[in-house]
Amino acid sequence: MFGNKKAEISAAVKEAAVPEGSLVISVESAKKLAEGQEKFVDVLRKNIVSSSDIISDILKQEDSFKSFGVSMKGAISAIENISSQIQTVKGLVSEVDDAVHSSGASIEQIAGSVHKVADIVGERIVLTRELTSATESGSAKVAKVLDVISILNKNVDAIKNVISAINDISERTNLLAMNAAIEAAHAGKAGLGFAVVAGEIRKLSDVTRDNAANIDSTLRSMIDTLSEAHQTANEAGNAMKWIGGKVSETTDSFNQITEHMEQLSAGGDELLSSVKVISESADNLKEKFEGVSSCVGTIAESTSGSRQYFSNIRTNSASISSRMSEDLFNMNDMISTALDIDAVLEGEAKSAFPYSGIVLKHLAWVTKVRALIDGRLSAADVKIYDHTACDLGKWLASADEELKSRSGFALLESEHEELHSIVHKVFTSRDSMSRSELEQSYKDLLAKSGDVIKLLNELRR
Repeated sequence: MFGNKKAEISAAVKEAAVPEGSLVISVESAKKLAEGQEKFVDVLRKNIVSSSDIISDILKQEDSFKSFGVSMKGAISAIENISSQIQTVKGLVSEVDDAVHSSGASIEQIAGSVHKVADIVGERIVLTRELTSATESGSAKVAKVLDVISILNKNVDAIKNVISAINDISERTNLLAMNAAIEAAHAGKAGLGFAVVAGEIRKLSDVTRDNAANIDSTLRSMIDTLSEAHQTANEAGNAMKWIGGKVSETTDSFNQITEHMEQLSAGGDELLSSVKVISESADNLKEKFEGVSSCVGTIAESTSGSRQYFSNIRTNSASISSRMSEDLFNMNDMISTALDIDAVLEGEAKSAFPYSGIVLKHLAWVTKVRALIDGRLSAADVKIYDHTACDLGKWLASADEELKSRSGFALLESEHEELHSIVHKVFTSRDSMSRSELEQSYKDLLAKSGDVIKLLNELRR
C-alpha cells in the first residue's frame, strides 16, 4: 500500500515538473504546475492519513500483544501449576489405590474371621441348647427325688406310729406280766407254771421294747438322712434352676451375638464390595489423570509455541510500524521540496490564496506530531504554537475582509483552534497517556486536519 502511495506522489511530482529545457515558465505552464502541486499535496495528505492509520492500528495492537503475552505467560504458568497439581493428585490417587487394595485384603480377612466366629457361635448355641435340655432333665429328676423323699417321710411317720403302738402294747404286756407274776407268787406251787409264762411274756415285752427302740433309733437316723437328702435335693434343684437360667441367658446372648455377627458379616460383604468398586474407580481415575496429564502437556507445548508465534508477530509488527513511521517522517523531505517548488510558483503567480503552501506547511507540522508520538523527535524539536501563531493562524489573521466574509471562514477558524487544542493535549500529557489514548488523539487530530483542509479547499473556490 505504501509503495502505491509513493508511486502516486511520484506521478504527481512529474506532472508538476517544469518541462526540460524551458528557461521561462509560461502562464499556462505555471497553471499546470499549480494544478499538479495541488494534486501532489492532496495525494501527500491522503498518504499521510493512510500511513498514520496503519501505524496507529499496528501500535494499538501493541497493547493487545503485551496483554496477550502476559495472558499467555499466566496461562503457561497456570498450565504448569495444573500439571504439577495433576502429578500430585496422581500420586495421591496411587496412594489411595494402594491403601484401598490393602484395606480390601484386610477386610477380606475380617470378613473371613467374622464368618468363622459366626460358625463357632452357632456351634456354641447348639451346645447351650443341649445343656439347657440337660438342666431341665436334671431338674425334673431332682423333683422326682424330692417326691420320693416326701413319700418316705410319710412312710416313716406311719412306721413311727406303729412303733408307738408297739411300745404301748409292750408296756401293757410288761405290766400284765408283772401282775401275772404277782398273782403266781400268791398262788404258790399252783402258780409256778403261770409264773413261767408270765416271765416269758415279760421277756417278750422287753425284747419287743428293745427292738422298738432300735427301730425308732434307726428311723430317727433315717429321718435325719432323709432331711439332709431333702435339703441337698432342694439345693441341687435350685442350682439346676440357676444353671438353667444362666444357660438360657447365655443362649440368648449367643443368639444376639449371632444376629450381630450376621449383620457384621453382611456389612463386611457390602464394605468389601464397595472397596472393590472404589479400587476399580481409583484405577480408572489413574488412567483418566494420565490422559489429562498428557493433554495438559500437549496444551502447554501448543501454548508455548503460540506464545513464541505471537512474539514473532509482535516483533514483526513493531518492525513494520517503525519502518512506516520512518518513511512517514522522511516525507518531510518531500514536503520541503514541494514547498520550494511552491515558493517558485508563488513568486510567479503572486496568489492571494496560497493553498498548496498552507496545506504543505500544515502537513509538515502534522507529521512532526506523529514523529513526536513515535519518539523520533523530542519535545524541543516540535514547536507548539498558539492557533494564532502558526503559519495557517497568521494567514487567517492577515486575510482581507472579503475572504473573512466568505462562508466557512469562521468555521475554519474554530476547527483550526480545536486542532491546536488536540495537539496541546498530546504534547502536555503524552507521558501519562496510554498508547491507545495517544493513537486515538492522533486519529482525532488527522480527522480535524482533514476538516481544516476541506474548509480551505471550499473557501478558495
